[in-house]
Amino acid sequence: MIQIRKSQDWEGLKDFCELTMKEWPEWLTPYEFAGFANEKLGDRERAIELLNHVIKQSAGAVEYRWASQELEEMGTAR
Repeated sequence: MIQIRKSQDWEGLKDFCELTMKEWPEWLTPYEFAGFANEKLGDRERAIELLNHVIKQSAGAVEYRWASQELEEMGTAR
């Protein structure tokens, strides 16, 4: 996911994350990266949905703090 993000292949990142979310639905990292990819692709609603999912499911875990930061930068509240 990190390599795909670095290449700025937003569609590829979104697709990879969606497949990964289906295979490992409890793992929050793909949701976080998919949120970022969807924002870059202009699907703000889906990005917000995914990032809010990460925030809710992570219960404040520090490794997922980026999701909150990204929502703040997008100008949305939880």
